Amino acid sequence: MDDSVSKMGVGGLLKKLLPFVLPYRWLLILTLILTFVGSLMAQVNAVVLDRAVDAINALLHMEGGFEWGEAARLLLIVSAVLLGKEVLAAVITFGQRIFGEKIRINVSRDPRCGWWTASCRSAWRSSATRSTSRSSCRPASTAAL
Repeated sequence: MDDSVSKMGVGGLLKKLLPFVLPYRWLLILTLILTFVGSLMAQVNAVVLDRAVDAINALLHMEGGFEWGEAARLLLIVSAVLLGKEVLAAVITFGQRIFGEKIRINVSRDPRCGWWTASCRSAWRSSATRSTSRSSCRPASTAAL
C-alpha cells in the first residue's frame, strides 16, 4: 500500500470519498439525520429511569403509605415509554442500514469508483459475448470468480 494512503487521516479519506458520495447526498443526509435521532434515543433510558426512581421515592415516602395502584400506573407508563423507544430505535436502525447500504451499492456501481473504466465499458458494449468481455475487465483478484 502506498505510504501516503496508509497515513491518511479521516479528513483526507472524506475528501477522497466526497466526489463519489455527493450524487447520493439525500441518502447521506437522511442517514445522518437517522444517526442523530438514534443517538438522542439512546438518552431516553437514562431520563426515564431517573424520573422513575424519583417517582418511586415519592411513592415510598407518601404520608398515606405506599399505594399499589400508583406503583402499577408508574410501572405501566415506564414500560410503555421504554417499549415505544425500543420499537422506534429498531425502525431508525433499519432505516440507517437500508440507506447506508443503498449508498454503498450506488457508490460501488459508480463507474468513476473503480475498475469499470471507459475502455471496459466500450469492450462490454461492443462484445458479442458478454462473458469474455466481462472477465477481461475484472481486476486480477476477481477474474477467477
